Amino acid sequence: LADDTGTAACDVCGDLADADNCPDYVVTVSNNKFSPSHLDISAGETVMWVNGVSVGHNVDGSTETYPDNPDSFYSGDPEGGIWLYPFTFTVGGEYTYECNPHVSMGMVGTISVTSPGCNDEDACNYDPTVTIDDGTCVYAEENYDCDGNCVAEIDVCGVCDGGGIPDGECDCDGNVLDECGVCGGDGILDGECDC
Repeated sequence: LADDTGTAACDVCGDLADADNCPDYVVTVSNNKFSPSHLDISAGETVMWVNGVSVGHNVDGSTETYPDNPDSFYSGDPEGGIWLYPFTFTVGGEYTYECNPHVSMGMVGTISVTSPGCNDEDACNYDPTVTIDDGTCVYAEENYDCDGNCVAEIDVCGVCDGGGIPDGECDCDGNVLDECGVCGGDGILDGECDC
């Protein structure tokens, strides 16, 4: 492989990768180490591991091997020769991976994946995979849940957490009793002396 691993992964080694669709990061797999051994990336970015040696290596970030990994990735059984393994990280968090046959020699790598979004558990759009709160949290209106359902008492007028019929009024429309005792009535009509 060429020393420039970014170039090597994109169109130098016999068109192993699509030069028009290069990964965001390249990790070289050789000499019983991953180089670089740590990456800081954002969710949605792709890492491509490039093996260019005859020694059998692999990339094992499976949740079977590392149960605390937020997501699982695995290149397969160790293999020598030139190979590429791309993986797009969509879940934020801390990842650890290894080369199975050479982990005892320290062939381990780590990746920190930042995932922006809302990480407030009280918000309607809370996402437990978010690692950076980007200010996009959305909250329910007071007395309502995130689906728009009233979580308070509904009064006789059908108003969530309402006060019911106000004093001095006789219905939910704001009408009052007229002098004849009719709610919203016109009272004693002109020319008449009683109700």
